[in-house]
Amino acid sequence: MIHKLFTKNNGLYKIRKNMNFSGFWFFKVFFKRQKPFQVGVVMDKSCEVQTLGVQKIFGIGNLLHHKNSDRYGFIYEGNHKFGIYSYQYRNGKLIPWEKLGTVDTNEYFYITFINTNKYKIGRYLYPYFEQDGDDEKGVPHDMVIELNFMSLNSMVHNQLFNM
Repeated sequence: MIHKLFTKNNGLYKIRKNMNFSGFWFFKVFFKRQKPFQVGVVMDKSCEVQTLGVQKIFGIGNLLHHKNSDRYGFIYEGNHKFGIYSYQYRNGKLIPWEKLGTVDTNEYFYITFINTNKYKIGRYLYPYFEQDGDDEKGVPHDMVIELNFMSLNSMVHNQLFNM
């Protein structure tokens, strides 16, 4: 049980209605440098919510993750399409989003974390949703994102996004 608390776990990450986060995110810490890795992602129809900003898919960062972190997120663009974005925090400042591409609802794609050695002790940052930048407003209904973690050497046959 303890091992599951402190590791990246494959599976469905559900953000429950009116909530912002999926599960027990505050336990997801690491205590050694991370090897580069990639994450297979699928966003189903429940993620089709129009918002004004990027919603987090996954990230990695310092324990104080709004100081330094690397993240991927999405914006629902309509017509069953999601824009995939990267964004970072550096020295407490948000680096503007960068659009990396577009995927369809239920399309399997990959995000990579290559430069992970800068985080010796830190946190994994799991799916998070804010309705139009208001952290008091969670998702309007249950939302599910599938995440599958693997080494960077694994073969990829779908879209691959890099920061």
